[in-house]
Amino acid sequence: MKKKTKNKPRTKATIYIKYDAEKAENLIGYATRWGIRRSETLNISRFIRMLIEKYDITKSAFHETSGIHNMAFNKYQNVPDNCCLSTEAIERIAVCILLLEPPLNEDPDFEVDCVKKKGGFRGVIANMSKKDIDDMREEFRKAFGTFGFYLTLSIKSLDELNEMNVLYFNIFTNVNGKLK
Repeated sequence: MKKKTKNKPRTKATIYIKYDAEKAENLIGYATRWGIRRSETLNISRFIRMLIEKYDITKSAFHETSGIHNMAFNKYQNVPDNCCLSTEAIERIAVCILLLEPPLNEDPDFEVDCVKKKGGFRGVIANMSKKDIDDMREEFRKAFGTFGFYLTLSIKSLDELNEMNVLYFNIFTNVNGKLK
């Protein structure tokens, strides 16, 4: 007979994954994989700082879009040496950036959907030329890899992107509700 257990709330996702010296000693390839993840983390952190410094995107824009508070947002910019960003953290910030700057998505269906639902296809960065958007898209893809390519090519509707945003909000806050 099975023992009845209560439904436990799922654990919250974390922003960082810490380097594990014991695993590095015992698992072949762990240190190499860590180096790859660390490099990816630094590229993402650099991209986020570029958005703030070059394009003046405020931290409050990230909070209003995805519920990423100031303290959590600072963790994306200043990653300790013994840490790298978790997969969930990387995906969450990528979705948030695409919501802030929808023209990064080059799918024509997505543009039509944004115009229909938002009344336009502009992001938070004012006066961006087509070349600026193309350059930023390329940088976004370099920073976020396969997931970045998917977001900029395959998302067909704003609703789909918003659903992902709510998913990551719930994963990080352990709340089952709508993003405010």
